[in-house]
Amino acid sequence: MTTQRVGDLVEKLFQASSITIAIQDGPEAGQTVKHVHVHVLPRKAGDFKSNDNIYDEVKFCFVKLVFCLSNYTVHYVLYIHMTCT
Repeated sequence: MTTQRVGDLVEKLFQASSITIAIQDGPEAGQTVKHVHVHVLPRKAGDFKSNDNIYDEVKFCFVKLVFCLSNYTVHYVLYIHMTCT
């Protein structure tokens, strides 16, 4: 029920016509975080040639986010160090 509510909100927020809901349970299914969680992805007509391509895009965005956050953390720590010494 909660996933359906979140899905409805995501669809409206991103002006999507559909959503993809995914749960990966176990390492062979692609689970990398050791707790249950649900992926709710907004979808529009023609957004991916093959529905399975969305997972490559999610991985790419995750790696990009981790890189940006780690870069931000380094800059933030350097800023704090320089302003506090």
